[in-house]
Amino acid sequence: GGWNAAGDAFVVRNMDRFEDEVLARNFTSANSNSFARQLHYYGFSTLGSRKGANYEFTHQHFVRGRPDLLKHLRVTRAQMLALAETP
Repeated sequence: GGWNAAGDAFVVRNMDRFEDEVLARNFTSANSNSFARQLHYYGFSTLGSRKGANYEFTHQHFVRGRPDLLKHLRVTRAQMLALAETP
């Protein structure tokens, strides 16, 4: 895992390992779908979510070397409602 080459997304190269080594140790749920759903509440987009492919999570305010942008990462009621309506 780590940043993509452009520095505008973080990459999970092995989701099974990520679930076991990161999610299980640091979050209530070790389920990658739950993790992705939480990121989507904050406005992240997911790229490359096919089995065996790298997962990339991107957000305009989550950029390598720009911690000043993190203050803009917020959950909005509209995002939560929109995701709740998604099948």
